[in-house]
Amino acid sequence: MADVKTQKSLKISSIETLTPFYIPFFSVKIAEWERKKERLLSMVDWNNSSAIENDHFTDYHLNIKNGCPYREQFENVLSEELQVFADHIKTNLVLKEIWAQRYHKEKHMVAHTHGSKGFSCVLYAEFDPSQHKATTFMAPFNNFINDDTLYFTPEVTEGTIIIFPSMLPHYAVPNTSSIPRTIFSLNMDTVVVQNNG
Repeated sequence: MADVKTQKSLKISSIETLTPFYIPFFSVKIAEWERKKERLLSMVDWNNSSAIENDHFTDYHLNIKNGCPYREQFENVLSEELQVFADHIKTNLVLKEIWAQRYHKEKHMVAHTHGSKGFSCVLYAEFDPSQHKATTFMAPFNNFINDDTLYFTPEVTEGTIIIFPSMLPHYAVPNTSSIPRTIFSLNMDTVVVQNNG
């Protein structure tokens, strides 16, 4: 009966916003970036003609077909950062695809996703915030008021990893600079840690 009395005593109607769903993004700053940058960039054969098309480098298709030749090195260099993320979300990680992309002037990437489950990453390996734009993400739903598409472009610096749900559509706007924009991308599955306690 107390609840009824409280309800009757209200002078105005009450409203509460509920947010049961959210879209998690994670930003990881790579420790000792200059040293790790040199190691990461040296792993890739940037002159491989099979990975260059119209002045755009990507070894995605080669790595999908033949396996990533620098997978073990990549995991070793970024073992600390990957473990920080795994600990943060309390899961184990299984790295799947790893690839590199270098965008020269006017090169871009159309909107796409990386599958329906797991997480994906963009590591900004050569990135000048005064010249380049980070990846733009699109919400899987529109603005509920005006039906506009919802966009999110994180502010990043070189040596940042942005981690996001693989199902999110995202794209890269054309590089308007003569300075190349270079990224590494990877997809990860998660394995829930079993608590035997």
